Amino acid sequence: HLADASGTPRVRVGKAFAVDSAGGRSAVAMVARDGRFCVQVSREILAQAPYPLAIDPTLRPEFGMDEPVIVPESGFHSSPTVAWNGTHWLVVWTEWFAVFDSPEDVVAARVSTEGRVLDPFGIFISTEEVPTAPAAASNGRDFLVVWAAWNSDTGVGIHGARVTADGRVADWNPGPDSEVWAIAVHGRTVYVGGTFTAIAGRPQRYLAALDAVTGALTAWNPRPDLHVTALTVRGRTVYAGGDFR
Repeated sequence: HLADASGTPRVRVGKAFAVDSAGGRSAVAMVARDGRFCVQVSREILAQAPYPLAIDPTLRPEFGMDEPVIVPESGFHSSPTVAWNGTHWLVVWTEWFAVFDSPEDVVAARVSTEGRVLDPFGIFISTEEVPTAPAAASNGRDFLVVWAAWNSDTGVGIHGARVTADGRVADWNPGPDSEVWAIAVHGRTVYVGGTFTAIAGRPQRYLAALDAVTGALTAWNPRPDLHVTALTVRGRTVYAGGDFR
């Protein structure tokens, strides 16, 4: 094992073999001498091998056990979204691994301004069945990630979690009494629409604005007369679509 000036292992030198033209392989000695590596081939190998004769040493990069090698993630990935807290980015997506027949997950990773992935193994935020439409926002320090998820007992509901600046997952749950069909995040406000008539412990029909940090219901109440199924925010305006008049 060879290290650099800092003592960090960089190169691994292993066994060497003499390989002849017939494919025969014979072990040969690898010797360190005067700051160099020398290969010593015995007289017997030189005399008996069909030529040409090649030397095949083992020379490989050295990776420490605590230094993960980043490779493309397997599985299916979709619905990416991103938020910025003034220091780094949080990239959020859903992923599913067909080979394991696993439920779809909501996963995230922090990325530095230089493009370095700070969470190479990902931050697993949720393992709910069939999450859709993830969205993310930040209050300038931590992040809020919200998504919709289907449940056979309650239908589509809103789910959320806070992700702290150091990559830890914390709870966030406004607890709607019925289905949520649309989610839009703007700044530190989460807009939700659906068939609910109460959310965050207070009566509110079909459309609500929640504090992205606490999950508390804000004073905003446009009072649609029926279900809301689509939402988007542009500037200071919230656009909603649904069954209302």
